[in-house]
Amino acid sequence: MAEFDVVVIGGGHHGLIAACYLAKQGMSVIVLERRHEIGGGLCTEEVTLPGFRHNLHSFFYGHSAAIWARDLEQFILGPTYIKPPVVLGNPLSDGRCIVLYTRDLEKSAESLSRFSKKDALAYKTLQQQFMEMLIKGLLWLEDYSPPIPSDERASLLEKSEMGREYLRLINMTPEQLIRERFEHHNVIGCILANYSFATVWHDVPDPRGWIVKNPTWLYRGKEFTRGGSHGIAHALTRFLYRYGGMIMESAEVNKIIVKDGRAVGVETVDGRQIAAKKAVISAVDPWQTFLRFVGEEHLDSDFVKKVKNIKPSKRSALFSVHLALKEPPKYKAAEFNPDMNRAFCLVIGYEEPEDVENIARDTEAGIPPGWPGSRSKPAAECTVPTLFDPSQAPPGKHTAFMWQYAPYNLRDGGAEKWDEIKEEYADILVERWREYAPNLTKDNIIARYVYSTYDYSKKLINMREADQGVVGVESPDQLYDKRPLKELSQYRTPIKGLYITGAGTHVCAGITGAGGYNVAGVVCEDLGVKTWWIRPDVRKIYLGLKDFAYQNEIRSIFLPSV
Repeated sequence: MAEFDVVVIGGGHHGLIAACYLAKQGMSVIVLERRHEIGGGLCTEEVTLPGFRHNLHSFFYGHSAAIWARDLEQFILGPTYIKPPVVLGNPLSDGRCIVLYTRDLEKSAESLSRFSKKDALAYKTLQQQFMEMLIKGLLWLEDYSPPIPSDERASLLEKSEMGREYLRLINMTPEQLIRERFEHHNVIGCILANYSFATVWHDVPDPRGWIVKNPTWLYRGKEFTRGGSHGIAHALTRFLYRYGGMIMESAEVNKIIVKDGRAVGVETVDGRQIAAKKAVISAVDPWQTFLRFVGEEHLDSDFVKKVKNIKPSKRSALFSVHLALKEPPKYKAAEFNPDMNRAFCLVIGYEEPEDVENIARDTEAGIPPGWPGSRSKPAAECTVPTLFDPSQAPPGKHTAFMWQYAPYNLRDGGAEKWDEIKEEYADILVERWREYAPNLTKDNIIARYVYSTYDYSKKLINMREADQGVVGVESPDQLYDKRPLKELSQYRTPIKGLYITGAGTHVCAGITGAGGYNVAGVVCEDLGVKTWWIRPDVRKIYLGLKDFAYQNEIRSIFLPSV
């Protein structure tokens, strides 16, 4: 039987990051991945034609300055991050558009002032407020620490004016926050659409808890990886190998071996057993971890019931269309603002505040937006990566994609029905995009690849019912020190030596790396090992005190000027 200090289940970015930290700590580590390649949602494939690279899952990032990206030498081992100067474009059907700029409040305010001077000032004020909170660590460093009890967190935050405002903001819904600050219906629709992760991904009527963090990228800018998202997985793999770690692909776990209440190893579906002398870390969802891998016979019945009652997201599924193009989209709204044609993140079809909510309700009802019987028109997040990174397509050609929120289970026919209607639905979505960019004709589209919500769940089973990396709805009762359960919020489990990480834990969805970073620290704590990396002191952050290790660094990264 092979033997390692630590066995990590799941080769997504959380599992890889945890493995990297522990390998550099001097532990022998192996990562087991069910699929034939690592990375999870860090997925780049040539699904249309050779030479056209398409990012099937994660794409938009904001983590190149994150703790793990620097600790794990991302800038030495790669990848290279690209941050386009025009962060967002929102074309409107009347030919106008809202355009926002990376780290340029004046240009963003100028764009918004064409709709409302009051909203232009409100945007600057809001972003300056967020940046001040970011510098203090509230919008960044608290993610890179296991959550402290909510009562204690609130008590500490109450001691400062900024802390009190932060508490107020995180207890507001997106619509409450935006309507409090802005007045013009198009501006509200645009900014609310960029809160769609908080509005659509969460169960209405209570999408609260972390929304204050979402709009900071409208100032800081979004970024992506040169060559494709999978480059991040490649870089983490190189780091892991440098420090002696191993990866075993096509190694689906059948069970976690438990003896005398302790996790001592794992067994794969083909019967291979791998011993874990110090820890087993599961980076897959809590349902698989406990109900399949551990087994109810090793768990308290009340705990099993709680795991079964973890609420999955009902609205987080995406339907995507990937295009290989002769030329990039050219927008009618570029006559209003030429920068529309070079915007990185494109918000298509979101024009009124009601557009966001109607899509959410159609999705929950099992009706794709724009499909017969829906109350909403399609509205998607789109991008053309090759405008900024030509390496993702053959010379002179382009790739593009659109993400449409859509149900996993269709009202008529369930999830399997997608295999019958996905091409027809893709036609509806492309036609919707063409309303804003008329050159997206059949002649311009060389090839396309349609990736339904059902396809998502078949490819990555951790995304239960196409739960886009959320792995449990991000509602107040499943956030922070309650994520995914209070008993699991510190990344420890009822089984000694077994730890859990991933999107089902604090800090939820996205390529944050926080779960992998945090669980590595917890494992070292339990082993009595001093970590080679410096960890933030979240209590100092809440008190507004300076954390010497990170405060000046945060300022230089996030706020060179405002």
